[in-house]
Amino acid sequence: MTRILTRLTVVAHASTPALRQAAFPADEPIDSYGERDCAGLALGWRPAQVYIAPELRARQTAEALGLAGETVPDLCDCDYGLWTGKSVRDVSDADPEGFARWLADPLAAPH
Repeated sequence: MTRILTRLTVVAHASTPALRQAAFPADEPIDSYGERDCAGLALGWRPAQVYIAPELRARQTAEALGLAGETVPDLCDCDYGLWTGKSVRDVSDADPEGFARWLADPLAAPH
C-alpha cells in the first residue's frame, strides 16, 4: 500500500486598510502593518505549488513572503457590489435585513 502525504496550507492576505476599518474591501494593497508582518514571518519551508488569488493584496502578500506561483482567477474574493468600500457598521445600518441575510445564508448576495 502506497501512502501519499499531502499538505495544504492556506495563507490569508496581509492586513489592508479595509480590514483594519472593518470594511468590505475593494482591490486594495496591503498596508504597512501587513508588510511588516510578512517581513517578520519565516515560513521555514517552500511549497511545491503556490496558487494566488488575483487581488492586489493577495499578490503582494505572496511576494512579501517570497512565494512565486500561479494567479488563479477562481480564488478571487467575493464581489461585494454596492457594499464595496463601506464599513460593516454603515452597511448594517443602511440595509439591516440584507446584512442579516448575508450573515445567515452563505448563498445570499443582497449587495
